[in-house]
Parts: sequence; C-alpha cells; structure tokens
Amino acid sequence: MTDSWFTEQGAATPPSSTATLPPSILHLRDVVKTYHAGDLSVTAVAGVDLVVEEGDYVAVMGPSGSGKSTLMHIIGCLDVPTSGTYELAGDDVSDMDEARLADVRNRRIGFVFQQFNLLPSLSAWRNVELPLVYAGVPRPERRRRAIDALGRVGLADRVDHRPGELSGGQQQRVSVARALVTDPDLVLADEPTGALDSVSTADLLALFDELHAAGRTIVLITHEQEVADRAARVVHIRDGRLAEGQDARLAAATRGLR
Repeated sequence: MTDSWFTEQGAATPPSSTATLPPSILHLRDVVKTYHAGDLSVTAVAGVDLVVEEGDYVAVMGPSGSGKSTLMHIIGCLDVPTSGTYELAGDDVSDMDEARLADVRNRRIGFVFQQFNLLPSLSAWRNVELPLVYAGVPRPERRRRAIDALGRVGLADRVDHRPGELSGGQQQRVSVARALVTDPDLVLADEPTGALDSVSTADLLALFDELHAAGRTIVLITHEQEVADRAARVVHIRDGRLAEGQDARLAAATRGLR
C-alpha cells in the first residue's frame, strides 16, 4: 500500500544479489469454487494459482461462463473458495466469516464497478466518504479525505454535484475516488468501462495508468482486448482455469506495427 497516490518515482536501483521481490498483495493457491444445487455440482473456478505483487497492474480476461465473475468475487472477498487458499496482503482470508470479510472489503479493497453504484441523492463527496462512514472515521476527517480524493481524480470543481449532474465519465471518476479514499491494498475494477463511451473510456484508462505509475496495485476484470492492453500483465480464464498471456503493452505495440 502506498503512502500517497501520485508520487514522483525515484531513480531505479541497480539489481543486486540481495534484491528482493515486491511483496505479494494477492496470492491464490489452488483455489477451487464449486456450486451445488441438489445432485448437480458445477465447478466455476478449477484450481487457480495467481500472484499479484505490490504495484502490479493485471487484467483478467475471459468470455461469459469462463469463471471470470466467480474469480472476481473471490478476489474481492465477496465469496470464499470451496478449497485452496487466498492471501490478501499476507492475511489468509479463505476462511474468514462474513463480518471479517466485510471489514476487509471496506478497508483493504477499493471497488470500481461497471454501473458506478453511486447514491443519486448524495453529492459527489458524500458518495466518496461512504467507506469512511462504515469505518467510523470522524465527519470532518471524512469530508477532508473525500474532497482530496475527488481532487486527485480531477473533480475538485464537482465535489458538491450529485451523480445526475455529472457525465458518465465523471461518475466513474467519483467511483474511483471512492475506491481510493481508504488507501486500500488493492483496487479491483470490474468491467469499469462497460457503461462508458470511447472518450470516457480513454480518460478512465489514462487515470488507471497514472495510478499504476504511482505504485497502486490494480486488478481489472474485462472482456475487452483494448482495455486489457493497457495493463502491464494479462491472464486469461477459460473453463475456470488461468493461462498467463504475454505482456499486454508489448502485445499492443506489436499489433500497432502490423
């Protein structure tokens, strides 16, 4: 987890024999998720292994029915594996009860959804402060942090506007600010461009680029190749299993040369 969202990057440290890998933010080991309905069993996730390191930017791609949504629910602590382990920033969340999972979701994961999930009666800053309300942060501190978050995503002049007074791209930026306001370990974006036009999509992906450059850890769920290409790494899911793709930015550059 970074101390600030947008920071200047220092000079690169030359590699040495004592250099260590970045800590793992997300580590899934042989994760299986099976659903039961009477005598019928369906395995949606079938033995997934995945490591996402601090500061990584990973896109998970897959068609409908591939297990993509189930995997997202597990990563977001909205569901638990049937078997296997899931560590988030070093803590095993595989067997946590619902109360503990809710606390993890609120404090350690910042969600960005396709449909924004903003409350229409609340101003932008009041929507952004909601995770802090649930965390028991005092109101003056909530307001300060929410307004700062909106400023960081380019909406300093829209803090008192309600969602209906904002464009789709601006509403998604409000949801990004809300995802960041708790300074989470992981930003989890589920089809975040699905409700946006091409201009707003490019704008949002540029914001994710900035967050990644500043050291944020991002996992993006998408079925769109052009969206996945903006990530540093792509993994593909099919029939509940993962396959690592080539470096996304390299792949995009290669297609551009054809």
